[in-house]
Amino acid sequence: MDELRKHATRMFGVCPVETAFLLAVESELGVALPREFTLACEFFDGSGLIVMPLHALYHDGALNVIAETQRLRRGIDLPGQFLVLGEPPASLLLLDCVSGQVIWCDAIDAERVGKTPLLTPPDIWKSYGHFLAYLLEEEAAEDA
Repeated sequence: MDELRKHATRMFGVCPVETAFLLAVESELGVALPREFTLACEFFDGSGLIVMPLHALYHDGALNVIAETQRLRRGIDLPGQFLVLGEPPASLLLLDCVSGQVIWCDAIDAERVGKTPLLTPPDIWKSYGHFLAYLLEEEAAEDA
């Protein structure tokens, strides 16, 4: 995580997520956030990315992770273990709060997540740290 912190800080500066917001995510959504996610939130809030739009990790964002997760829980019966990180074009980006995996699936599979096999194999990172490393590499390539 130290290398990710250094890399993210070089690219974006230190942009921590408020502890109160993380506690609100856990209490309002009934999830326990994976440790790697909370560690990354000490220095990276997802803002400033060009390569992939992420939902806000603060209360004032119109599209924050709490509101969007609640919306999809109501709309498509998204299982309670998932946190909606973002909705890139025609897809859905989720954090599985039980396994710690980050899952990027096609929008056509959104209603199947956690319930039935997906039609299209998703991209899966085994942890938020691995996903963040991917994002930073993609962002660096975009800037080059």
